[in-house]
Amino acid sequence: RTRRAAAAAAHAAPHWARRTWADVVAEMRRREELERAFVRSASFARCDRRVVGLVWRAMAACRALDEKAGCPPQFVNGLWAPLHERETLAEAAPLPVGWEVRLDQRTEPASLIYRNVETGEEGAEHPDEKVEAMRRKAREEMAKNKYGWDRPREFLGEIVNYLREDHGYSDLDDDLAELDEDTHGLDGDVPAKGDYDF
Repeated sequence: RTRRAAAAAAHAAPHWARRTWADVVAEMRRREELERAFVRSASFARCDRRVVGLVWRAMAACRALDEKAGCPPQFVNGLWAPLHERETLAEAAPLPVGWEVRLDQRTEPASLIYRNVETGEEGAEHPDEKVEAMRRKAREEMAKNKYGWDRPREFLGEIVNYLREDHGYSDLDDDLAELDEDTHGLDGDVPAKGDYDF
């Protein structure tokens, strides 16, 4: 009878009481790896957001310096063309009656789709010809760049090189050095905590 009671008590014990030390060590290593992967992915996402913010800041500086250097108002530099396109859309008159716009996130990068509600006609072109001509000019200038939004870190480098070479502008150097430090730590593996081989 006592054997049966002991066997029943062993089955009634919680699962962690039946695990071996090797199981515990394996579980701890698995959890640490999951934690490192989560921290790494969150850090990459943060760095990506920082790079995009720096790109917009660099484009604004580039445009301001180009205008200060005497570039004509109709001039669009490919390095700040996305800024020009965004401002063109923000300053444009409201869409004509019967038109609506939506963001198509299936494309990379996301794009705007304009739709005529009455006819069902859809397209990427703005219904106002004047606005669309300005957007087209910005996209043509952007296509002349070596890099674009598909590689934002390299695009940022291209803008910063232009700023240094053509305008002697180096205010973004500290931000880039800090960004390089942050991304350098992400490239290598995070050192593992101590092993559990007691």
